Amino acid sequence: MILYLSEIYEDETMFSYLSRAYEKGGYISQIQALGEFLKNPNERRLEFVFCNNLSTEIIDYLTKNCKWETFLRNHTLCNYYGRYLKIAKRREAMQALTLLKGNYVNLFSITPIRDRTEYLKYCPMCVKEHREKYGETYWNRIHQVPEIKVCPKHKCRLFNSTVIYDRHKVSGFVTAESEITNLESEKGTELESKLAEYIEAMVRTPVKIYANLQPGEFLVSQMNNTPYLSNRGQVINITILYEKMMEFYESLDNGISMKWQISKVLHGERINPYEIIQIGVFLGIPVKELMECRLPFKKPEEDFDDRVIEMLRSDISAYQISRDLGVSNALINLIRSKHGVPNYKDDRYVTNKRNNKEQKVTELRKIWIKTMAQYPGYTYTQICNMSEYKSELHWLRRNDYEWTERFYPKAKESRVKIERIKKLDNEYYPKMETIISEYREKDGEMPKRITLGAINRAAGLNNRDLYNMKKCRKIVEKYEETQEGFWARKIFWAISIIEKEGKALTWNHIHKKTHISASNFQAHDKYFREKLGDEVIDAISPR
Repeated sequence: MILYLSEIYEDETMFSYLSRAYEKGGYISQIQALGEFLKNPNERRLEFVFCNNLSTEIIDYLTKNCKWETFLRNHTLCNYYGRYLKIAKRREAMQALTLLKGNYVNLFSITPIRDRTEYLKYCPMCVKEHREKYGETYWNRIHQVPEIKVCPKHKCRLFNSTVIYDRHKVSGFVTAESEITNLESEKGTELESKLAEYIEAMVRTPVKIYANLQPGEFLVSQMNNTPYLSNRGQVINITILYEKMMEFYESLDNGISMKWQISKVLHGERINPYEIIQIGVFLGIPVKELMECRLPFKKPEEDFDDRVIEMLRSDISAYQISRDLGVSNALINLIRSKHGVPNYKDDRYVTNKRNNKEQKVTELRKIWIKTMAQYPGYTYTQICNMSEYKSELHWLRRNDYEWTERFYPKAKESRVKIERIKKLDNEYYPKMETIISEYREKDGEMPKRITLGAINRAAGLNNRDLYNMKKCRKIVEKYEETQEGFWARKIFWAISIIEKEGKALTWNHIHKKTHISASNFQAHDKYFREKLGDEVIDAISPR
């Protein structure tokens, strides 16, 4: 029979409660206390922020005035760690906690602390208040969140005790009253206090078991109309977001430190609550909204499309919209076509009036001739980028193609480039056979196809140099093979590997080895049959 049980204090951890019961119960040893406190007296690892498998006597005493589930939500960190779990995982974790099954680190997907030693923490101001009110102090649950730095109530820094926050290294019951002596207070920063407020809200607000929360998608939706998300919301600018967050959290020494952490949170692959809070605070999202994660009615791309449609219907040209919104003209026209918005008639680009068009063509031909003469030796693209008549040149090119083709600018070949290519051709010609030989696959390796592009890269040449090196190119072209011939070699190689591995000769195994699509295989069925035989092809053909 347990000799001493008292009421549990507000926000007190079960470790703190059991430590007080042990100290005041007159137990000879911790083993004796464990035998009465726990269902399994051999259990030696005490839970700091969750709950060991308690005896029926303690549970009955603690639930005199509240439900067991409510008690757990008020005295463990299940609200904090369970909030963003998937529904099935959250239900499993909360059910296991209710039945006190243990293994909470895995069930609640708690990120392990590897780079530092954590200790039980306390707030000196809270300690003073506790002693005045209760005659003793205790271990607060909120203060034991590993990432929290200041007390959310008093805004002062939390101090470490000497009790290591590691259930694998716990030495026994330790009360806060016997441990805490230093009551000097130090004010935390404004940013640390803000993060503490969010953590407190997460810890105190009951988690909803069946709430379908998608924190990654929600955070992305809150970046709409910011530099961290593309205009249409389909590309996250992780690098910019990471750099700005590192500046914002420069004074912190915990939490997000790597770009991949942000990426995994935003893509729903990581649910560390503190990392979600950090991104939320940086983006200025209120804590209530961050806990609910309600997705907007429209996705960022839908919202962007609506803006574009509204501008198109206001008779603004696609060209002007693309410049104002910083996207391509093609995207604007795609959105217009998708939603059936009539094309805006802009005289700079198109006209349905024959007389006006003929007159415009005549005028723009003069501009074309004058502009081409102004930039001799330049390409059409270069001229358009430099000339003030860019839109006029584009219009004439689209509407008077045959005439512009006759007067189309041709860039002069650079003498320096010609000499460089000639020098490279002479230099690489003697060793081109060796380069091709070294590029080829070795025995047992996946076949490689000899192409100008592949050998250009293997030789370490720039861009398309090999295409212009006449002597070297002739050597490479001797070894080039057709696409279907190359595929046939790959299939033959895959068959030999599959047979060595002792696997069945099926299309799935062939596809995994060669990455040849079923449509390409079927399109060249006749060729493969000539090279490999009907029996082989019938065995591996996709069904």
